[in-house]
Amino acid sequence: MSSAQQEQDKVFFKTFGIVMVILTGIAIAALLAAYIISHSTAEEGMRPEEVALIKKRTNPDYQVVAEGGETQATSTGEESSGGETLSGEEVFKQTCHTCHVPGAAGAPKVSDKAAWEERYADGIDTMYERAINGYNAMPPKGGNPKLTDQEVKDTVDYILKRSGVTD
Repeated sequence: MSSAQQEQDKVFFKTFGIVMVILTGIAIAALLAAYIISHSTAEEGMRPEEVALIKKRTNPDYQVVAEGGETQATSTGEESSGGETLSGEEVFKQTCHTCHVPGAAGAPKVSDKAAWEERYADGIDTMYERAINGYNAMPPKGGNPKLTDQEVKDTVDYILKRSGVTD
């Protein structure tokens, strides 16, 4: 091998080594960033009621309770056991809050008075019907089939009042 060829090889290996060190550094930085992100919790910037709603929605639907040798299944997500009627505010906090506070999936934000006035112009009965049967991306009863029609109507009234459309 000639001296010129050996010099080219040295330059190549030196450049290759520098590139490998840089790529390794980038990979380590990416892994470190992923570790930091994965170990920060989503709960840090959330209000306590938002954390409670998320925990409630991610609980299993049923749990087995053994008592005195008997086993029974109980619903953990059932809020109005015993025929208790929920207020519009309670339904909003449990069901509607998830989409209507941040405006998820095109839902009008509860703070957007103009959006609610536009819907209110269609008539309150139309708003009730859409809330009960679903409309656009919103599922019937906001995705909670356990709600009664009256609870849904009370929730629509609550949202209209909270948004400033009605008194």
